[in-house]
Amino acid sequence: MGDGPPYPDPVQFDHGKADSVVTKANALIALLRQQTSDRVTNAKKMRRNWTGPYARQFDTEVARMQSEAAAMIGALQSLVTTVSNASTTATTTQQAHDRANQQWWDQQPDPGVVPGL
Repeated sequence: MGDGPPYPDPVQFDHGKADSVVTKANALIALLRQQTSDRVTNAKKMRRNWTGPYARQFDTEVARMQSEAAAMIGALQSLVTTVSNASTTATTTQQAHDRANQQWWDQQPDPGVVPGL
């Protein structure tokens, strides 16, 4: 072991950036959900009196849009989970390091005591 506490350096994790990523991803999820809902509503209105091959092609494209939006939302939700878990792990690790460092300091002799006096 060295001459100092076991974990002299803090855990390297930017909680501010992590929080920003989570906030922005959650906002994007909400936006995608709203836009998907709006587009589906508008598509239904458009299809009321529309028939023929282009109408069927339009239906296919609406379904594709919904599927892609759902995939993007899923990916963003995974990102939120990953970043949130990393933030929690960094906090937990730092707390463990702090406890280990405190235990090390608690085991050090009192520097104010001069042996033999």
